[in-house]
Amino acid sequence: MVQMMEPQVLLGKSYSQLFRDGLIEGTKPAERIEGFLYVEAPAEGYSLAFDGEDTVDAVHLYREGHRGYAGYRGILPLGLTFGMSQKDVRSILGNPTDARDEQTIRVLGAVPAWDRYRVEFGWVHVEYEMNRSGIRLVTIFGSGGAGAQGAA
Repeated sequence: MVQMMEPQVLLGKSYSQLFRDGLIEGTKPAERIEGFLYVEAPAEGYSLAFDGEDTVDAVHLYREGHRGYAGYRGILPLGLTFGMSQKDVRSILGNPTDARDEQTIRVLGAVPAWDRYRVEFGWVHVEYEMNRSGIRLVTIFGSGGAGAQGAA
């Protein structure tokens, strides 16, 4: 279902609309944490985060095996593929609006590099494998979503 469309079209849609349209069949039951709704579809390789109004605020698209998800098999936005290195992504999308290099944080350990881009429909956050040889997570935010505030 979700894999047959551009994932950014989900931004701003309500939970009830997605449910009614059969777009979140096969997902784990929705979980509400601190007023926000989360829906996971590990077998389909994606998860959705909803804002306080229960509309889609972020779409997370996972590479095979990342966080236990099957790989997202749909089309990634902006011509991206999970096999692209950071250099490949930057050759297509240019310099990111914001970025972080790989680093080690005392309480978290090694954390990967990421790039964030302001795009027509909002924001795209690209998280890389530790060696930057591929993408492990693509997150799409709407204009007012967490990407706009700089959250990963």
